[in-house]
Amino acid sequence: MEIKLFVRTHKKSFGSVIYYSNNLKPDEKDKLENIKYTEYSPDTSEIIEITRKEYSIYFLTFIGGKDEFGREYQSVISTIFPFQLSVSDLLNLKNMFNEIMNEMIKDEFNIQKKYFIDIRGIENDRYSGNFFNEDKNLKFGINNKKILIFGIILCFLISLNFIGLKILSNSRLDKKVIEYKKMLEKVNYEENYEKKYKIYKSFIENEELYADKYLEKYENIEYEKIIKYIESGNVDSDRAIEMIDNYIKVSKKIINIQRFENLKLTLYKSNEEKRYQVVLNKIKEYNENIKLVNLQNAKKSVKEYLSDENSKKEYELNNILKNIESIEKGIDISMEIKVDGNVNFKDRKNVEFVFITDRNKEYKVQARLVNAVGKEIYVGTYNTKVKLDSLVKIKVYELKDANRILIFDFMAKYEELKQEYAVTNNKNEEYFRFKILNYGNKFNIKY
Repeated sequence: MEIKLFVRTHKKSFGSVIYYSNNLKPDEKDKLENIKYTEYSPDTSEIIEITRKEYSIYFLTFIGGKDEFGREYQSVISTIFPFQLSVSDLLNLKNMFNEIMNEMIKDEFNIQKKYFIDIRGIENDRYSGNFFNEDKNLKFGINNKKILIFGIILCFLISLNFIGLKILSNSRLDKKVIEYKKMLEKVNYEENYEKKYKIYKSFIENEELYADKYLEKYENIEYEKIIKYIESGNVDSDRAIEMIDNYIKVSKKIINIQRFENLKLTLYKSNEEKRYQVVLNKIKEYNENIKLVNLQNAKKSVKEYLSDENSKKEYELNNILKNIESIEKGIDISMEIKVDGNVNFKDRKNVEFVFITDRNKEYKVQARLVNAVGKEIYVGTYNTKVKLDSLVKIKVYELKDANRILIFDFMAKYEELKQEYAVTNNKNEEYFRFKILNYGNKFNIKY
């Protein structure tokens, strides 16, 4: 059966917008328009039924948006029948209303679309009494006793169904509407504002208790989703923990938060050894390649591990964290300068090495270089404090007849320094090589 639709929704900057399906008759339009839908609180859990002798109206109300002034709009999906619906018909209608509501929310609703549902009582007007066809030429006789008995039984069953529909129409939603109206009457009658507030608050608290039942069911579904993921095999514990955190984060209220916390704790314990191994791997990666970015990654992994209050390796990891922080602040080192004995000039040359770290005081040291095949010439040792990202500037001058001729100029972060450098002339011919030696692994993380 094609549903006759009356829809009132909201469009930005347009206010209320009303749609009708093409199969609505003028008198049906009037009946649907005359209902004061705003008297009913928005509730997508149940359909409201308004029954008259000649027709029945069913509708669903929900908050459908806000206008340009921030006011909430109560949207309506409504339809009309020449009879009351059976329970199964009503369930089918509810599913159809939900489909239409979701389309409206997604802005996919099209009034040209036709909606069909299965209505079994479409030919049976419950108020006309014409529940089955009667042959006008059939005379009342002996066999009509069976028909009479059958009719009595049928009427009894229909009466039960009618009573069921009445109970349904007098549903909890209808009762709540009555309760809500009574509460408003009390508030309007009461002159004391404190008492007005208490009346309102009492009503809201009772409604929250009922809403918690739906919240608990929703919560059970979300919890089962996480359990199902954990039991699926090859589970990523971090992903499971993230699912729990996301649910807790978006939920303003959780009925049984302890079970989520317990599940999270179980995942952490099963994941702890794995997380500790991640820390060790990051430290190893840094020690094998002393770079600031690797140090920061190691520090991050340590902090992530320590963020769990129940970490078994807390004492050990705190000491590692202190070690990392001391490296970040800077380490006292000794840079020993040596020149390769295979120098490329005939006469002795006097040279001067200049080191500057982070624009601090210069370190100058002079040396006389001569070709000493197979030997290294010790120049000096530069003692300073550096960080991995400290800028180290190196200059080499040739001292000749009271002149200082710059023959080497280089600057780099400490972590980028190489062990050996070549000094060349302007023709790119090599004069000599010098080495910068650091003894010990003072920048290593100890664990």
